Amino acid sequence: MSSRTRIIVLHKKEVIYTVIFAVFGVALLCLLFLMFSSGQKKEEQQPDTYTAGVYSSSVQLGDQILDVEVSVDADHINAIRFTNLNETVSAMYPLMQPALNDLGEQIVKKTVAG
Repeated sequence: MSSRTRIIVLHKKEVIYTVIFAVFGVALLCLLFLMFSSGQKKEEQQPDTYTAGVYSSSVQLGDQILDVEVSVDADHINAIRFTNLNETVSAMYPLMQPALNDLGEQIVKKTVAG
């Protein structure tokens, strides 16, 4: 029946560091739990609605100004038109007009389908 006495020496600095890291670990676990548990609640998304009308804005291309007109109704975008494209701009950028028209068609198609 011999009992061995074990002596453990704890330094105050090591104990403080251990407590601080334990608190940070618990806080990190709580934060991760809150972040990922709140994502499980899916709210019903309402479809996007627009204010019907024709909206226009100007885009500056170098020294020239290009007008963009977007016509929308309550449910989707109906058309996108690019006007006031100067001949000098279309000569400098020959693919500008086809690219802008294609971009407008893709946006309209996506809003009608989606």
